[in-house]
Amino acid sequence: MIPFRSFQQRLTDELDKIEANIVDLWRKSSIEEFRNDPYSGIVVITHRYHWKSLPAEHRGLQAKILGTYKHWFELFDRCHAQHSSDVRDEIRETDSYVISAIQLQTSWATEATVDENAAYLAKRLIVYRQLLAHPVSGTPELVLVPDTNALLQSADPAHYADVVGTKSFTFALAPTALSELDQIKHLRGHQPVGEKAEKAIRLIKGWRNQGSVLEGVTVAKTITVKMIPTEPRMSKLPSWLDADNKDDRLIGTALEIQCSHLLAVVVFVTGDINLQNKAEMAFLPWAEPPEPQAKTAKAAPDKS
Repeated sequence: MIPFRSFQQRLTDELDKIEANIVDLWRKSSIEEFRNDPYSGIVVITHRYHWKSLPAEHRGLQAKILGTYKHWFELFDRCHAQHSSDVRDEIRETDSYVISAIQLQTSWATEATVDENAAYLAKRLIVYRQLLAHPVSGTPELVLVPDTNALLQSADPAHYADVVGTKSFTFALAPTALSELDQIKHLRGHQPVGEKAEKAIRLIKGWRNQGSVLEGVTVAKTITVKMIPTEPRMSKLPSWLDADNKDDRLIGTALEIQCSHLLAVVVFVTGDINLQNKAEMAFLPWAEPPEPQAKTAKAAPDKS
């Protein structure tokens, strides 16, 4: 399990690191001023200050910062795709500037010193920070997204209270996980795993009697259960997620929930180490599923 922080905070913290790394990279290069030759009789109009080529030993660091930023931007951009065209233009312009800054591309904005360039970078990043600076009051909403194996282990949301340390949360069921439960139930019949799938499906179907599971029904007094009706729009999600991979679609669903509730803490529940790694890549906290519930032993008859 990793710390439960909001997506907003994780994006902000990562942006702080990226900004600091860009400035550190600049300090490994140098800036020179262009001067016209007064004896040539030719006046060249160009950028006054130029970044010199980055020493070869630092180019690996440059590539790493660029990769980290592009990964961050895919997550940030997906969660701000709903804005008006003027805001989207600002986001695109800022993205273009940051990439050129990492690549040490000279522009009319290039200043004489690293500190002056750092101040300009901070100014350009304001648009990102303003979009991330939503006010937070009280405890953020907590949303749990269990994978298929977690549901096989326990589909009862009340069992997840110990996992997250609270009895108040939303239990979101992804369509990929529900589909996999159905497949396991039909393909593995009376095998133990098939029986677990059938038990989970019976419990889940029972919630329909309590109201609309698409809007959310309350179980165990404080837990809201919701079913997500559609698969995630993978073309709108980070490029490293594969639409043909069921695990990636589960991560995609969790990301779509997160992007529609930016201030919430969306926790992906899985015991699969590969899925845990992918959740971290998506800036989603993860938690292990609850321990299997022990069956209550029947009391022995009193022979006294």
